[in-house]
This record gives sequence, C-alpha cells and structure tokens, in this order.
Amino acid sequence: VQLLYYHNILKINNKYKFLVNNRGIGPYGKEINQSDVKLGDVAQLSFDGQKFGHTLIIINVDNKSLEGIKIASHTFDNYGKSIAEYTFQKVRFIQIEGVRE
Repeated sequence: VQLLYYHNILKINNKYKFLVNNRGIGPYGKEINQSDVKLGDVAQLSFDGQKFGHTLIIINVDNKSLEGIKIASHTFDNYGKSIAEYTFQKVRFIQIEGVRE
C-alpha cells in the first residue's frame, strides 16, 4: 500500500486524481476556488489548457489575486514567486484536508 501511495503522489498528472479521490492511506483533499486558497494548499498549472503539468505549494497569501498568491516549487528553486509570474492557460487549486494513516 505504501508503494502505491508514493507512486501516485509523485506523478504530476495523477496528483489531482490521487488527492481528491483518495479514501485510503495518505493525504486527501478537494478542489477549491481561488477565493478559498490558504497556506499549504496546492496549485496546478496547465500551460496548454488541456493537461495540468506543474504543481506548486502555496506558501503565502497576501490577497486572493494571482499576484498575491506566493508559491514554492522545485523548478529553478522558486520560493516566494507569485503565481501570476507564470505563463499558463488554466490554474486549479487543491486544499489538503488531512492525512490518513
């Protein structure tokens, strides 16, 4: 079960499905509106408007605009970058509601 958990959480395109559908061990969450984002939530970007290909962790919310939502990501070691600084077609937000053991 643990191996399945780590395999699912690491694949970008499966993160959304894993988090919002997980009923077993590990983190679970729900898709939320931009107006509901807070520290620790996840943002996913779609650069082509079809597939979501980049996952960001929200580390600060100055305000609920894209300029006010700050993220951390592994790409170029971004920390404190505004989501608005990315060029993308779509964004979705996921709130982590908890973790099951």
